[in-house]
Amino acid sequence: MFSGQLIENWESVELYPSKHYTETGKEIGDVYSIEVSSVVVNEKCFNVLSSHLQGNTQILPAQSASQRLYVLNVTTVIDCLDREKSKIKLFKSSGRIMRIEEYAFHRELLDNVFIFKIPEEVFTHPYVTEDFKELIEQNGIKGFKFICVWQDDKE
Repeated sequence: MFSGQLIENWESVELYPSKHYTETGKEIGDVYSIEVSSVVVNEKCFNVLSSHLQGNTQILPAQSASQRLYVLNVTTVIDCLDREKSKIKLFKSSGRIMRIEEYAFHRELLDNVFIFKIPEEVFTHPYVTEDFKELIEQNGIKGFKFICVWQDDKE
């Protein structure tokens, strides 16, 4: 599990296509769903993103039978969740976050940010900004699923 921290002693791994019945026969994209807390991309996607990833991710080598792959370990963790404006479900016993149902972020903390995680969810998926999404779409990268979790009410 990738937790927003650098991983030491990483050895390149070989990844194989899913043989799950819901995946077989589907086109292979540029992004691979391997583990929810990281992102795995092919060389095409990496070349598009690489200049924007510096300082935000640790790039780890991987490969498949047919191509070089890159595991993007997102290491930028920003405490930007606006807890007062977000809709958060807490565990009654401990007061810890069970889940975040509606997100609100402190926008000023996300200036010049491309990809990040929040402390409340370091073991889950990373978040990306509109700039990231636009870059992916402009370059025809296939395989990302973008879900809008928050919209600025000023837009």
